[in-house]
Amino acid sequence: MVMDFIAKGEKLMQDPNCPKFLDGHVKKLREAWEDTNEKAQLRKKALADNLSSWETFEEQKVENHKQLDLADAEFEAIKKVFDLKAGPADYELRMKTAASFRKGIQDIFNTVSGANDCLQQMLPDEKKAPMAGEVQEIRTRMDILKKTDERLEFIWTSTNGWQFSTPVSQSLRIGWEREERGFDGNLGNPVELLSP
Repeated sequence: MVMDFIAKGEKLMQDPNCPKFLDGHVKKLREAWEDTNEKAQLRKKALADNLSSWETFEEQKVENHKQLDLADAEFEAIKKVFDLKAGPADYELRMKTAASFRKGIQDIFNTVSGANDCLQQMLPDEKKAPMAGEVQEIRTRMDILKKTDERLEFIWTSTNGWQFSTPVSQSLRIGWEREERGFDGNLGNPVELLSP
């Protein structure tokens, strides 16, 4: 309809007896139409982004909670391993798992947070706080990543001295090697060993 008015105005402007003000009115009408059309396209894009942000927010929020549940379970499974052979291997596995969880959970959280930022632009005021609360809940649960790092750091610092550098650890190592070779530890009668 607006384009019809613009077309009629341009047709009238071709007439040499056309009033001068018509040119200004047609120009203003065209500018208003272009401005309105541009704003409408931006609004349409914002609505489409909003729809995809809702879908992303809901799907990724659930996925983030699943990953955090797995991270909680992994945290509970991290224990000191006092076996000199299995301990370092277990520690390395736990470090790789923790790094994997950190990357995955952080990426998902960034997606959820970005979707929430997009949604916050169009949400009514009464919905903004609950949505921000859901993001904050995930952020709070992400403290498990810090706790995991702290536990792994504690295990590293408490077991890093197992390199057999002290005389006591040397004797422990010799004792363990004897056990591995089948030495039963029987040295004979202790009274005979102590008598001159």
